[in-house]
Amino acid sequence: MQPPPPQRPYPQPGPVPPPGQAPGYHYPHGAPQGHPPQGHPPGPPQMVKAPLPPGVEAHRGITVLVLGAIGVMSFIPFFGVAAWVMGSADLKKMAAGQMDREGFFFTRVGRICGIISTVLGTLWIGAVLSMILLPLVMMFVRSS
Repeated sequence: MQPPPPQRPYPQPGPVPPPGQAPGYHYPHGAPQGHPPQGHPPGPPQMVKAPLPPGVEAHRGITVLVLGAIGVMSFIPFFGVAAWVMGSADLKKMAAGQMDREGFFFTRVGRICGIISTVLGTLWIGAVLSMILLPLVMMFVRSS
């Protein structure tokens, strides 16, 4: 007795679609009512932002937020001061209608992070300098 022929665990590929038709699963009698036609589905609708009116600048909210976040994470006051100054100036321009208000939230959070970064960075630098200078001052006082 001969063993049965081996069965393939996966289905065999179907016929090759005609040129111009995308390969894949297709309805045998066309797409059902209310469904997109065969082939690639349409992409998502494209969001197009209206151009800014004349005299209105684009916001720098993401830049201010990134500078503030870098300042908070690194304890380097330079980034915090930059975020604080840029954020304050941009918020004034937004209030006056000279800058796009779409970035208001990012600008405000970045400015707050800049303030926190400036305070923490200044305290950090003061602590490091005091740890370096205090022993030197004590050594100088004891020797005199």
